[in-house]
Amino acid sequence: MATRIGITTDPEMQRLYLEGMFQSLDYWRIEAGPLTKAAAQQRKRYLATWRGCETQRDETDGSNAHWYVYSFKYDVHK
Repeated sequence: MATRIGITTDPEMQRLYLEGMFQSLDYWRIEAGPLTKAAAQQRKRYLATWRGCETQRDETDGSNAHWYVYSFKYDVHK
């Protein structure tokens, strides 16, 4: 299984969205948060480098919102 890491302001909605994009989305996990957008982006880059995995594109929500770093494993992109 491959792993991806991303950031979001709404973890529940992001998970529902990603379940529609990836077959066999498993091991959903909130890695950190709430954080500032800059801190969440930094943590995402660190985890992606450390684990050697891909990242999700960042949302375009306001930078003053609370951000969460998430990860998940998947088999196939739909």
